[in-house]
Amino acid sequence: MGELANSLKREGFERTERESPFHDDGTLWANSHELVCDETGIVVSSDDELKNEEKSIAELAAGRPRYSNSRKPILPGGFSAAYHWGSDGDEFVYDAA
Repeated sequence: MGELANSLKREGFERTERESPFHDDGTLWANSHELVCDETGIVVSSDDELKNEEKSIAELAAGRPRYSNSRKPILPGGFSAAYHWGSDGDEFVYDAA
């Protein structure tokens, strides 16, 4: 066991049997929220990175936002609900949101 592996063990990490993608002789060590290579010290994944990745996947899976009347896609910087649109009898009116 190398010096970094001993340090990881002292810090509360537990050795996994997963090989490190960063070093041929490396093994991944895990604590409650991250994986670390015992040869390079590179953090493979952390809780924050996993949350950001899950958020990105969820955003890609969601349908593209569209304007309610025209059904055209809202481009970046567009506003879908800047005004309350409607009609008052024969007149078309809007109120600022």
